[in-house]
Amino acid sequence: MCFPNKTQSYSGVSLRDLDKNGIPELIIIQVDEADGVLKVYSYDNGVYKIGEYSDPKIGISVIRISENPKFPCLFNQWWGGGVEHYGYLKVREKRLIYEELWYIDRTGELPYQSKISNNIALINESMNIFSDDEYMDNILDIVLINDENIEKMFK
Repeated sequence: MCFPNKTQSYSGVSLRDLDKNGIPELIIIQVDEADGVLKVYSYDNGVYKIGEYSDPKIGISVIRISENPKFPCLFNQWWGGGVEHYGYLKVREKRLIYEELWYIDRTGELPYQSKISNNIALINESMNIFSDDEYMDNILDIVLINDENIEKMFK
């Protein structure tokens, strides 16, 4: 799903098993005019917060997922100042961790691409996932939280 216009405030939720333990984590994305935050919660004898990631572009960029079981977590992209940044949000030991993977600097005469992470397999998967902007099947499915959707849930 593409996100609403950045000038809107909204919240959305998704479920995805990020730590491959058979229990999907609850992913909440909250966006206002100035910032966006992604929060992840899980359940183990009670609900607990794994962590959060803040990014001013989280509400207007897409979060992509891989169908490769080696990469169960969330790929993201953010940009600013002519530079596109690509990263990976993963759950490790009940904590949310962001790993910057690579970037493209478009401020010069020609674009310059640089790898940051040492995990070449993860970088290659990210490059593959973001290679086709028209492909919509690998975008994390988010359900917007609004009165209409809440009413549908309780009918």
